[in-house]
Amino acid sequence: MQVEDAETGETRWVDSSSAFVRYRYEQEFFRVTEYATQAFKKAGADLLHVRTGEDYVKILQRFFLSRNR
Repeated sequence: MQVEDAETGETRWVDSSSAFVRYRYEQEFFRVTEYATQAFKKAGADLLHVRTGEDYVKILQRFFLSRNR
């Protein structure tokens, strides 16, 4: 699959059928997620996970309603 770096515009081919490549992407995702979780926690901020295709308005509504309780 061809992917594009959003910052540089550079494109490259990634072998998405490779178990090793998928594993490395998964590990990087977990690393970045853990870093973000710790950074937000340290700052005293909340971190919400929103998936593409989800209705972010409903997620925000639930979040703000839970904070009012």
